[in-house]
Amino acid sequence: MSQRGGIYRRGNTWTVFWRTDTAEGRKQHTKGGFRTKKEAQQFLTDTLAAITIPAGAGTSGRPCGP
Repeated sequence: MSQRGGIYRRGNTWTVFWRTDTAEGRKQHTKGGFRTKKEAQQFLTDTLAAITIPAGAGTSGRPCGP
C-alpha cells in the first residue's frame, strides 16, 4: 500500500492532503491552517508515518524474527 500526499498554499496558510486506501477505494484527507510550510511538512511526515506503521507496532524492544 502506498501513501501519498502533498502541501499547497491556500491564502495566507498552508494545507496538507494525503490519500489512504479503504475498503471502498481511495480516500483523500485534508488539513489546513498551518502558518508555515515547515509546520505543514512536519504534520504530513508524522501522519504518513503513523499510517504506514500502526501505533504500537515494533515497540516491544525485542528483535523481530526467530
